[in-house]
Amino acid sequence: MKLIELKEDILNVKSDALIYSTNTRLSLSGGVGAALMKKFGHELQTELINESDGFGFELASLGDVFEARTNNMPWVKVFHTICLDGNYIADEQIVRSVLVKALNKCEETKEVLTVSISALGTGYGSLSYPSFKKILTEIIREIRYQTIDEIYLCNLGEQKL
Repeated sequence: MKLIELKEDILNVKSDALIYSTNTRLSLSGGVGAALMKKFGHELQTELINESDGFGFELASLGDVFEARTNNMPWVKVFHTICLDGNYIADEQIVRSVLVKALNKCEETKEVLTVSISALGTGYGSLSYPSFKKILTEIIREIRYQTIDEIYLCNLGEQKL
């Protein structure tokens, strides 16, 4: 399996699965989530909330991974992960945990050969891009996924690749 870093909009990268980070309210209001809703419509917000067992203001907990997509999306799987607490603090163990959960689900789906990932816990969060890349690289080395051929780490921020 190859890890390929791209300085591109994750929504424009052709892949079978998409993994990105959202908030505990499951509100697609910023970053990749907002871009998804703008491009594919408000139906995605409804689908995501329907996947939750939460209630009130907090619909999700740190470490949760939700799978929700709409029919007009190009990906077989779209994973919405919860990596940041209410203060936008990212815990490396939680980031690792959600990555493993999402990648394991990709591995179970034989249709997923390529995966696009945004740098979870960075951007709005406290995790640095190099720290995220290190976590992802360690997971790939340790688990050795069999069906996933390529992972695209997409970064449009100021971080150097």
